Amino acid sequence: MFRGRSAAALAESTERRVPRALEAKLRAAGVTFTRVEPSERVPMHAKFTLIEERGEREVFFGSANWSDRSFRRNFEVLVRSRDATLFDGFASYWDRIQRFARDSAARPS
Repeated sequence: MFRGRSAAALAESTERRVPRALEAKLRAAGVTFTRVEPSERVPMHAKFTLIEERGEREVFFGSANWSDRSFRRNFEVLVRSRDATLFDGFASYWDRIQRFARDSAARPS
């Protein structure tokens, strides 16, 4: 928890996009972290962050992977928006990925 807040992250199973070291840091900070196997039903290439705080909602999205190389060396795009329609669209996609992750985990291998 972050001062009464919660944080969750969903990431593709590959370490190239979200290295294990970053996963460990997020977990240590109290972030609920789930890796999701890629699927045609729920593509995982999108990178976005949803923030809801004190009645404000914003979404950050773009091309950057969560890696040192992406943030420090590559030319990447990161967009910040407070547009309600855009936020709702990403929130809907977040819910879809979470449902897929739960359903996948519940299925026997």
